[in-house]
Amino acid sequence: MVDTRFGKLGLMICYDNEFPEVARELAQAGAEVILSPTANMLPNAERQVLQIRARAWTINALLLVSTAQA
Repeated sequence: MVDTRFGKLGLMICYDNEFPEVARELAQAGAEVILSPTANMLPNAERQVLQIRARAWTINALLLVSTAQA
């Protein structure tokens, strides 16, 4: 968790999107924005987008995801 002028930022990595506990813990610790870089969303892009939306809805916070397409 990092305090910035934009608010408290939390960080997850690619595989963390699979588990709701990671986002929940960051939100409970006070994260207002959670950053989640991911290496590649293919071939399961639809499922991963659904998971990411579910994480954001569950924690009621902004979840920013960036992807690197090969």
